[in-house]
Amino acid sequence: MFESGSVVPVFEEATGVRLKRHHRSNAGLRERFSELELRDVEHYDSPKHANDRFGGHFKVSIYVDDGAPDDGVVGNKGLSRYVPERGPEWLVCASASRANVRAEFWSDSEQITPKAEETWATLRSCLQRL
Repeated sequence: MFESGSVVPVFEEATGVRLKRHHRSNAGLRERFSELELRDVEHYDSPKHANDRFGGHFKVSIYVDDGAPDDGVVGNKGLSRYVPERGPEWLVCASASRANVRAEFWSDSEQITPKAEETWATLRSCLQRL
């Protein structure tokens, strides 16, 4: 199981940006979440000013009380296009996880671009380096 102190620096070093902790993380609600049997999650977002550089934005989530063992395998759903219920005609997104860490990417383009592929490769490599 990984902790934010070891996960966030790996992503920040690889991407060259400081990740911003999402304000709606569940850290202050642990007792209530355990009563409801919900998982405590810390979310870290890429800064908006870096969207052009990455061709979109990404988020790293750390499931604090997951207890999932690390078998060293990165589960990768890859970049894919889909039609959302509302909004643009097409969206491109990706997700991958390792143990209790999940990385997600949303492209600014309706097509899978070289920039999106490069960003997604970087994020996957971060999961592999944990």
